[in-house]
Amino acid sequence: MTDKTALIEAAFAIAAAGLPVFPTIDKKPCWRNDQLGVSKGQGGYKIATTDPKRIKELFDHDRALEVAVPMGAVSGLMCIDVDLYKIPELEQWMADNWHFLGGTLCHKTRSGGLHFIFKHPGDNIRFPSTLREGVDIKAVGAGYICWPGTEGYSVIGNNPVQDFPMDLLKEAMIAKGGTGNVRLGSSFNEASDDDLIRSIQDASDLYPALRSLSYRLPSRRQPDGYRLTEAEMVTMLENLMDASVAADAGHARHDDWVDRRGKISELVTTAVAKDAVGVVLTDEDIELMTQGESLIKMELTSRRPIGPQPKLTADQIEQEILEMGTEDKSS
Repeated sequence: MTDKTALIEAAFAIAAAGLPVFPTIDKKPCWRNDQLGVSKGQGGYKIATTDPKRIKELFDHDRALEVAVPMGAVSGLMCIDVDLYKIPELEQWMADNWHFLGGTLCHKTRSGGLHFIFKHPGDNIRFPSTLREGVDIKAVGAGYICWPGTEGYSVIGNNPVQDFPMDLLKEAMIAKGGTGNVRLGSSFNEASDDDLIRSIQDASDLYPALRSLSYRLPSRRQPDGYRLTEAEMVTMLENLMDASVAADAGHARHDDWVDRRGKISELVTTAVAKDAVGVVLTDEDIELMTQGESLIKMELTSRRPIGPQPKLTADQIEQEILEMGTEDKSS
């Protein structure tokens, strides 16, 4: 059983380092919106704070077991979550990418995975949910992680937090069928349809992407040459939202999802009135969206330096991180 005093002290220490914290249980927020007295979409990770008095109140919850830190601009951090315990082949991926993984802060998770912590590049960046199978990107508030001080989590690479290599992000997005454009416009005007759809499906963004798609649909043609009806547009967008991971009631952004899905009819009516114009969907895309199926086929490639790369075992990877963490940082 978690020592409540120790947990609160850990939360204090993490917050003192400038990181907002909130309590979770099994990686899910332990406070419900009605308990907090907040509206939908305002609970969850959004209650994270560095205020000691508020931390004490939040972590007094009888279900509080973990200290969570939101990723994104709120903390200035992002995380590359490597599920090494699930996919042994990731040992080679880590060896291939050790030139950027090895020098930054690293945590070992309760399940045996690794969290590599990087500086967050800003809110104007579009993040896919993964770099490849088994390598997740947590870069927005809903992508919070448990922090050491939580039972089962430990620091194994106590290095300064490094900048994230943006070229790697571009490569991953291109491999997923996107344009490789990592920067977001204020209305997502530069994003491809696939990028917008993916951001809804992986819940990295919901409302702006939904709004941009709704504004594009009035100009689209069905295979028979006719425009989509308002009812068809609403159905397509509802099916797309229903394919989002946030449709799961246990997802951290489910409350946001409920709110955004309820605005679809209003968005479509506004879009039709404005007769917005955008990038054209293919007939196949329209059919897939109407069926609520995913448009994205994940076939990711690794980023690898030139020349043969050594294969590291999980034990060797952890040992290298430990050794780097003990280096003299003053040199």
